[in-house]
Parts: sequence; structure tokens; C-alpha cells
Amino acid sequence: GVVRGQVQQLNSDRVILQTAFAEEPVACALTGASTLRLGPLDFKEKGNTQSRNDDQLFCASGLLNGRLSFHASSPPLRWKFEGATEPVRLAEVAEARVERSKAILTESTFDIKAFPELLHLKNGEVLPCQVESYDKNTLVFQSPFIVVGKVDSAHVKGIEFANGTFGAKDEESVTINDVKLERALTVPRFNRDNPPSHVLVAKTGDLMRGSLLGISRQIVQFESKLRTLVVPINRLIRVVDVSKPEEDTEESAAIVASPKGTVRVNLSDGSILVFEALKSMAGKLLGHSPIYGEMAIPIGSIQHLTFGEFEKEGFDPLFEEWVVQPSKEPEFGKQSLP
Repeated sequence: GVVRGQVQQLNSDRVILQTAFAEEPVACALTGASTLRLGPLDFKEKGNTQSRNDDQLFCASGLLNGRLSFHASSPPLRWKFEGATEPVRLAEVAEARVERSKAILTESTFDIKAFPELLHLKNGEVLPCQVESYDKNTLVFQSPFIVVGKVDSAHVKGIEFANGTFGAKDEESVTINDVKLERALTVPRFNRDNPPSHVLVAKTGDLMRGSLLGISRQIVQFESKLRTLVVPINRLIRVVDVSKPEEDTEESAAIVASPKGTVRVNLSDGSILVFEALKSMAGKLLGHSPIYGEMAIPIGSIQHLTFGEFEKEGFDPLFEEWVVQPSKEPEFGKQSLP
């Protein structure tokens, strides 16, 4: 492992560095160190392999083996890397990703049958859930990780009813035809002033564009071509919000706003949560989301954590490209006047 930083103190036993990922200076024991390089750094890391019990921290200054700790006082996350004398608190403005050792991960700790659906939020979060109701204002649901399952409908990107992530059978999976999808997302010229807000996907692979009116008692109400349809959920795969995102507005800024110190957590079951980590208790990491409030996730299920905007360009939410687009204008050849 290579630790980069500005030297604060150096003696025969240790070097103290101010790094980009820790709030306080990091004390590194020189015992076991192979190189201390001063001045401009220009090198390639070699042979940095992950042992079975090591976590790994990826940041702009390199790759570090060590162990992520959840049991410190607020904020709860600390990093203890090889060679450091003490665990250090990760900076709230840190740009980094921690991958936890597979040896310490546990399987899903919730009843999949009790939470058979997947909720996709516009900020990229993915939550196992059981939808109780939906209207144009509010989605009410139950989730093993959320204390109060209630969010503004404006945050909802999509709902997967037949969910392949948590053990759905192969015959329930449906491949969406690219041509059908493009057609469903293309708004005809006569409908540009009132474009569809949602696309409904059936188990047959058929797609219908329109507006999601409500969900209740295993029934979906959907408006398409000025008709209101009532469809049983067991006939559907998903419904996705395909409306164009608002640009440069206070409303859109509120949807994506995250507090300082926010972390994105990927769980071993495929869930993705974005929140401010507050403390750990009874084997769970407790936090707060500006979208759905208090949450708690089992520490043993946390696969990796991403801090700040690190590697944001590589994070592609599943339905990010599902957005309506106008049909192409007809092209008329140039005609010369008589």
C-alpha cells in the first residue's frame, strides 16, 4: 500500500502525514515500510493485493489495504490501514470508495417474500420493499431498511413488481425489445405539449406509455390515450417514470441535494442507499436520508461504500436512459421557386 500526503512530522519511528481522505493527520509507523519518497510523486503501484480479511480503500492518492470500522462516536466510520498507529476518521469531504472483504459479508437478512418489489429513486437508490399505495403526491411502502416508508412521488423513478434481483424465477424475467422501448419513449408531434410521464411494462414484454394514477391493493391505475385502465400487479414487470427531468430549477435541486458527509452504500443483496451515516448500534449502521428520513442497515451486508463524488461517472442507475424524447422533424428537400 502507498499513503500519499504532506509531511507534518518525521522521526526514526514514524511519519505523520496530512492526507486527502482523513480529517486529522495520519501517524504511520516506519516499521515495515519499504520506501519513503519526498518531493513530487510519480510512480505506479505494484503488487498491492487484497488479503482475505482486508478491506480496500480506493482514492485519488492510491489504494490502501486495511479495515473499515463502524463503531466510533459520531460520525461512526473510521479507517485503519496497514502501517497506521491508530484508526483515522474519514473526512466528510473525502473522495473515496471502500470495498469490504468478502470473507466478512453475510447473506440477505430480510424475508424476500415479505418485500418482493424494488423501488428505484431518481438519485440512484434501490430499495427492497412492499408498496402499499401510490398517488401523484406520495408513495407509501414498507422496507426492511427504512423506519418510516413514505416518500414524495417526485423522487420515484420506477417500481419493479417482478423483481429479478432477489430471486425471481428465470421465466419471470423479461427482455425489453430495444425497438419497442425507443418507440415507447418517442413522443409524437401532436402530443409534445402533453408528453407521457410513465411507461408500463407487462410480463409479455409489451409496453404502454401514459400516466401512473395510483397503486393500491395489488392494482395499478394507469391512464393511456385518455382511457383509465385497471391492471393487476401480477401481470406487470415494472412501471418507470420517463418524464424529462427539470433543469436548473429549485425543485430539481431539492431532489438531488445531499447533506455534507453523505455516503452511498451498496449491500450484498443489490440494494443501494444514499444517506448521512450517524452511528452504529446492535450490528446496524444508522443514518438519515433527506428523502425518506431515518434508516438502519445491517453492517454485515454492506459490500462497499462510496464517499463524495468519487467515480460518479461510473455509476449508472438502471433506468437513467428511460426518458421521453421528441420525434424527429420531417426533412423537406430544398425547392427552388419558379
